[in-house]
This record gives sequence, structure tokens and C-alpha cells, in this order.
Amino acid sequence: MVYIGSYSSDSGEGIYTFELDNTTGKLNTAFAPVHAGNPSYLTLSDDQRYLYAVLETREFHGVFGGGVAAYAVDNKGGLTFLNESPTMGLDPCYLSTDRSNSILVASNYSSGSLSVFSLEQQGAIEPCLLVETHTGSGPDQERQEMPHVHFTDFTPDGKYICAVDLGIDTVKFYRFDKKANTLHAEDRLNILLRPGTGPRHVVFHEGMRFVYIITELSSEIAVFEYVDGRYEGRQYISTLPPDFKGSSAAAALRMSPDGRFLYASNRGHDSIASFQIGKDGVLAPCGIYPVQGQGPRDFAIEPLGNYLLAANEKSNEIVVLKVDKVSGALKPTGISEKLHSPTCIQFLPINGVD
Repeated sequence: MVYIGSYSSDSGEGIYTFELDNTTGKLNTAFAPVHAGNPSYLTLSDDQRYLYAVLETREFHGVFGGGVAAYAVDNKGGLTFLNESPTMGLDPCYLSTDRSNSILVASNYSSGSLSVFSLEQQGAIEPCLLVETHTGSGPDQERQEMPHVHFTDFTPDGKYICAVDLGIDTVKFYRFDKKANTLHAEDRLNILLRPGTGPRHVVFHEGMRFVYIITELSSEIAVFEYVDGRYEGRQYISTLPPDFKGSSAAAALRMSPDGRFLYASNRGHDSIASFQIGKDGVLAPCGIYPVQGQGPRDFAIEPLGNYLLAANEKSNEIVVLKVDKVSGALKPTGISEKLHSPTCIQFLPINGVD
């Protein structure tokens, strides 16, 4: 099952649901689209019983800011709306839950903040517990005039919340106290990137040992390794060809299910770059492959690792690419599905639903 978030303005519907045929790569519509206000990013709970969406708006039920919505997932993958709640911040763009499905965290891009929520046992979202707002700016006066939190997720060990701030070139870490409902900064773990790079998303590898950070403004992947209680820089590597002269912005970052390859999307160059992960965590380029469309804001690799689906926001389509598990290469399949402004892809294995 494939859930696709989108910008629902104009002709868009909201959340689309498809089935992916793992033998052919063909996409088949599973359910009618779910109407929602700009559900630009989606996440599934760890037990795969609930789907959560950001509502990337500047006004939510008459209140300045965006929201988050909860849906129950039935045994066929269908969605039933549970409830929604304001994030108390502008333009939420990312969200995630902890492993116990008791806490949800959302990123508010335009207000440079993160919002924390409690979740009910049946998946509904309770009112916002707290909002943490960053301070500072970066050298890019257009994109880094203030903080812009673009990613918030729990670390693989579940101990910390990781917040990636494009506006201040920093990855911050927090510990959430469930009893007191408070956030505590873990400054020793913070990662300060090169000024003006604009970090967007991260992927952890080997637990928390390695952190891969995609930088939207400089179109690079930064590699950091956890050593003696802190993260040390290991590598910056471009996601673009050396001879590329145009304008491009890096977007999504995903790891193959077997942990051997890392992929990054380029909007402008309209491609996905493939890298092999070395035993020392350092990346080696494998190739850069066209996405057969424009503006790959997000992409995802299905759980068996056979196919990669690219969400080409600007050309209004999902494109299916075949993954070579040995080389990490991507090959066109000729399969695509037209839909309005896709921005996020999440997979749900059918056998993962109760």
C-alpha cells in the first residue's frame, strides 16, 4: 500500500492511496482520495495502525498557523479520519511519532519551531503540549533570514528528538520528559554545518553512529560520526554532477532497506543521486539518474527494495523506477501515475496491518 501526500489547493484532493504490484511496479488506485488541507507530509505509527499528516496551512480553523491530522488504518489499508489539532506554528512540513505511539512531533517551517503532542491510545491527537522556537539566522538572506525547522524525528534509540533547522545550519537534539511535558536541550549532540548549506533532512545509520544530512541550499550530503559523546564531521559530497551549472535544490534523503546505498533527490537537475555506504560510513558516488519528470520533492523505496517511487511535484506525477540492488542504479520502468502536486510517499506493507 502506498500513501501519497500532496498540496490540495486548486484541483488536488489531499491524501491518495495506491497498491503497488511488487512484480511489475504497476500502481493501482486502492481508495478514493481523502480530502485534507495541504497534507504535504505523512508518517505511519510504528505499529502501522495510524497515519498522521501535517496540514501545511497559514490558517487553521480561523487561527493563524497550520495543523496535524490523525487517521486510523483498517485491515485493508483504508483510512478513517480521527481528529486534527493546530500546531501553533506556521507551515508545518514534517512529523513523526515515537515507538510507543504516545508522542507526536511536528516541524513548523515558517515559524522556526517544533510542536509536541500527546497521542491517545486509539491514535487521536491531543492538544499541543508545547512549542519550542529556535533563534538565529544564516548567511543566505532570502532563505536563512530566521530559523526554519524542516525535520523532527526521534533518534533510533528513542532517547532524543532530532530537529533539523535549515535557517541556522544546525541539527539540534532534545530530550523529552514525558512526566513534566518539557524539552531539554542536549547541546553536546548538536551538529553545526557549514554556513549557508541549509540542512533539510537526516538519515541515521548503525543506530546513532552515523548521521547523513542532506543540505537543500548547497545540494550536498554531510556525513557525521558519533565519537566520544559528540558528532564529528567526516565528509561533504555533492548530489549534483561536477559540470552542472544550473539552479537546483536538494530535497529528500533515503536509505535502501539493506543499508548499502543512500539516495538523494535534486529539484532543478531533476534527478536522484545514488551513493554506496562504506564500512567507515563514508559515501562513494554510484550514479545520478533522471526522475523522468520535474521537481522530485520526495521519493521512497518500497520495503523489498525493488522499486523507487519519485514524487515529481512540478510535473504532477508519481514515477516508478527499478532499483538494481547490486549496483544501486535506477532504471526507468515507463510506469507513472498522474496526480496533483505530490509531496510525500509512505509505504505500508499489506501484511503489516492487523
